[in-house]
Amino acid sequence: MVGPAKHSPKTRGVFDLEERVRRLDKFEKWGQVTPRPLEEWAGIDVWNTYWKKLDAVIEKMKEAQNFSLIVKKNIIRSFHESGVRRPQIKFASEVGISIKD
Repeated sequence: MVGPAKHSPKTRGVFDLEERVRRLDKFEKWGQVTPRPLEEWAGIDVWNTYWKKLDAVIEKMKEAQNFSLIVKKNIIRSFHESGVRRPQIKFASEVGISIKD
């Protein structure tokens, strides 16, 4: 929470971070929170296979995101080459529509 990670609460500038950390510490003491051996419960082989599959999914998502830039570029190029003009955007009041609360 207080580290330099890109999207950590500290990096995002959460204003009451110290108070949140204090409340979490208080909860841990009250609830006697202890780590659970999830790897053992799931089975080490199953646990490791899961994480490998998750890593593969994340890698595929990154590939798809990068490929989407090619898709976007092609769509924009084709749009410009087609000669189609952008529609003129008008406000509701300009076309006689009244918007009431």
